[in-house]
Amino acid sequence: MIKNVYIPIKIDTILFYVAFFFICFYSIMESSTSSLKGMSDFRVKVLWIATVCCVLLLNEFFVGLKKDKYSLVSIATSLLIITLIMGRYLSIEVVYSRVVNRMIAYVFDLLVLLVVTTKQDRIKSCIKMLLIFCITLCLINDFVDVTGIVTFQRSAGSILKKYVVGTKFTVMYLHLNTLVLYITYKMLKEEFTTKTLITMYVVLAAFVPLAVYVDCSTGLIGAFVFSGIITLMFFGSDNFKNFIFNKYTFLGLIILATLVLFVLEQIVNIPFVANFIVNTLKRDLTLTGRLVIFVMYVPTMMGHWLWGYGLGSAYNVSIEHFGVADAQNLVLQWILQIGLVAVTMLLVWVFSYFARVEKVKNKELLYPIVALLYTYVFLGIGEITMNYSFFMYMLLLGILANHVKKVE
Repeated sequence: MIKNVYIPIKIDTILFYVAFFFICFYSIMESSTSSLKGMSDFRVKVLWIATVCCVLLLNEFFVGLKKDKYSLVSIATSLLIITLIMGRYLSIEVVYSRVVNRMIAYVFDLLVLLVVTTKQDRIKSCIKMLLIFCITLCLINDFVDVTGIVTFQRSAGSILKKYVVGTKFTVMYLHLNTLVLYITYKMLKEEFTTKTLITMYVVLAAFVPLAVYVDCSTGLIGAFVFSGIITLMFFGSDNFKNFIFNKYTFLGLIILATLVLFVLEQIVNIPFVANFIVNTLKRDLTLTGRLVIFVMYVPTMMGHWLWGYGLGSAYNVSIEHFGVADAQNLVLQWILQIGLVAVTMLLVWVFSYFARVEKVKNKELLYPIVALLYTYVFLGIGEITMNYSFFMYMLLLGILANHVKKVE
């Protein structure tokens, strides 16, 4: 009988990496459910495995909670969970309870991972693992598309070409995310040199042919916005950096990206804007039907402003009222589902993660992810960019901010 078994890797370590990787997988593969058969069910299983691992890490979580000030993010997470539960019972439409449960589990998992990753200082290995996964995913996606060896299923009524990771938008976002992780990893290893900076701009330039290939002007705009923001971070004034890292700036721009839609019709009719849309982007002045959505949005929400139509109902409601699959805006999409009460808590929750950067003196390590998040906010004016990938990068930003504070 064997009395002692030597295990070289601690159980907590295994639980942590399984939870972290599965949460990242769940986030990144969100859009792949529209193209890969069985991915929807697989993601659900992955999420619940990650949640079980996080529950088993609660001892580590509570120890870490005592060593740092997590009150804002903890309170924001609790309030968001409470309002999600309330919405399940107060929404006057059919509510998809399983979707609500998954969102609650996801929010809980992010909080546990924020605290445990910081306590165990595993950010370098986490970024490396995520970078390898994203590079692999990019290679698989691009190879499959170029060779045409797989035929993907299409969503009902969808006219968009499908890829391994979802749609053309997901393809562009994934490649940009991979670049961000690469830069961040180089900075973590203190290997960010002029050569790395040149590589970044070369890769960003390569987004032009990629965007043309997949016919995604949104991705091209995103690459330009990201390159502009991160260039100003590296070479701009301290005033710009203070502005961009201010938590109220970030929250304010999210709100502005929503409110601007209600004056968008006037904006697109400005001559030089109209010329840019029609002659440069080769799009119509309705912005591929987006103006129609925004005109119809207010009457659609009458009687549903407080609690929405129910989490998980966006597709059915959008098809019925707008004739398209979603509300085409980072915040309006959430209001449509969970209403203003829960969305207010959602924004406070996002705010709490971004607020982690406030006390960091040397913010250079945070440049790539902050630039990416602002890019998503800008694109979110006319796209669904506040998704699970967005939340995942909020987590990484919080962890990186904690890491920088520890090493200073």
